[in-house]
Amino acid sequence: MIYAEFEEKEFEGPLNIQLLQGSNLLWTPGQVFEEAIGIDAAMFIRHHFFWRLFHFPHPPGGVLIPYYRWNFIWKHRNNKRRLPNFKLNLFIQTKRPMTSSRASKKYRVQRITGRYWRFDVLKHQQEALEKVAQKLKDRALVVYAAPVFHIVKDLYDHIKNNTMVQNSTFPPVIRLKSHKSWIYQEPGIKGWAYSKPEFVEEAFLLEQITSMYKKEGISEGDELWKSKQNLQKLVNIIYETLTEKANQYNPRVKEYLFWFEEIKMVTPHFREEDFQIHKNFLMILLFCTIFNLNWYIIG
Repeated sequence: MIYAEFEEKEFEGPLNIQLLQGSNLLWTPGQVFEEAIGIDAAMFIRHHFFWRLFHFPHPPGGVLIPYYRWNFIWKHRNNKRRLPNFKLNLFIQTKRPMTSSRASKKYRVQRITGRYWRFDVLKHQQEALEKVAQKLKDRALVVYAAPVFHIVKDLYDHIKNNTMVQNSTFPPVIRLKSHKSWIYQEPGIKGWAYSKPEFVEEAFLLEQITSMYKKEGISEGDELWKSKQNLQKLVNIIYETLTEKANQYNPRVKEYLFWFEEIKMVTPHFREEDFQIHKNFLMILLFCTIFNLNWYIIG
């Protein structure tokens, strides 16, 4: 394998500019902080193509990081430093990949053929990034970034054409937990997290659903799972969970509850019982949309 012809910084700068799309909310923490929290940059972006990769219907509201406790940063330092007082919704660590035009036997077993790219994960960096991701939860995204190209000419072309984001990979940090490298062949978030190979794209979702189906002992003719009572029960569970005190400051919860009340106020134009079923469907779909979920029926 050979390294990309350009340096990491040559990729990082133009990528950040194109992600920002004119926004000035960018923080590049420097070497001391990069070592502690694992990121090259943090920013607030509204890049529609980027957020669609992660199925966000709209950019997350971001976080004010001074509001969080960062004891693991200061633990081995005598003095504290002021952190940015503006919101950030993307924390990113860029990587310079290696590439090969021919996959080895161990990769071909995983259906990797032809040109592919790889970057390795540093253990201490991954651990720091995981801490940040766990602390920020779904309020901001923590990802790696690497180009899906390796020639200098391609780099310059993507800079000129404003296509860096569309030709990069962005694996979420949490997906690389316990892995040593990221193998990929296309832009976006598809690829293989490697130490023990694991294809990342919810590839085994069907198997998980089938397993759950068998585990619960649900028969295909089980009418209970198709009944309107269970639809109402699911709505109640969602509502009760989101209205718990721990969720009161979550902006997505607030948005959900606002539209939940709007749906409740709609007046039916046909039989009340049938209309309630439609409203329950809408409330569940609203939950899935705001929290970026797919709703599957087991059975």
